[in-house]
Amino acid sequence: MIKFFFTNFLISLFFFISTCVQAKDISLDRIEVYKTENGTFTREVVVWLKDANKDPLKFGELIMTADMPSMPMAHRLPKVKARPGNEDGTYYAILPFEMKGEWAIKIEILKPSPGMLVKKIHIK
Repeated sequence: MIKFFFTNFLISLFFFISTCVQAKDISLDRIEVYKTENGTFTREVVVWLKDANKDPLKFGELIMTADMPSMPMAHRLPKVKARPGNEDGTYYAILPFEMKGEWAIKIEILKPSPGMLVKKIHIK
């Protein structure tokens, strides 16, 4: 039984590492998390992204998800397509966090250049 879980963990870890390519020429300027009316731990996650020239990233396509680093594979949120915000370079998604604690937000950038950014946050 332990061998089964350990094997699945290694496969998931390999998949995560192989898909975690640092986003080229795109940086995370800041991230903010806001409470919503949708549920106890549901939050709106807003990110500010910049391109290689340090200008706000326009016309980007990205997906956000999150998991708890302290409990790998136990608390993993579904992927949500982020929507552009009102300001250039801002994107937001509503994520249904399951509990308080430290979460790793994963921002998968699809366009203009594929890659991933990860930032740890604390949900209160």
